[in-house]
Amino acid sequence: MAGWLDEPKLFVRWYLEHYYEVEGETMAVDKELFSSGSKVYHPDNCCILLQGLNNLLVNCKKAYSEGQTEENTLPLGVYYSGKKKKYYSVITFSGTEKPVRLSEWDMPEEAFADYKAMKQADILTVAAKYKDRRK
Repeated sequence: MAGWLDEPKLFVRWYLEHYYEVEGETMAVDKELFSSGSKVYHPDNCCILLQGLNNLLVNCKKAYSEGQTEENTLPLGVYYSGKKKKYYSVITFSGTEKPVRLSEWDMPEEAFADYKAMKQADILTVAAKYKDRRK
């Protein structure tokens, strides 16, 4: 997929056409919102959004159940307690600095469902805050 690396002027044109401001906020170009895990900045998968919302979408580092292998990679936000033999998730809510450890589960999918529900609620809360602030 040829993109902006091949033709930087196309990025400048796209940016100027799509850029908007929200008073008192910093804006960011995001490439993951519409295509999860994308490594390519391309008009088909980018948008401009508030830096605060962009930060909510950033992936945290990988965690592993036992040993650092691809087979032991846990879902986003999920960790494993070898001592308790339980899975749990950790989330840092928008506007806070202290991570919150969520419930413990027997299966990583259960811990991820817990994380996902909390993350979605956090994103919706922040999005509602900015709903009517676009110029």
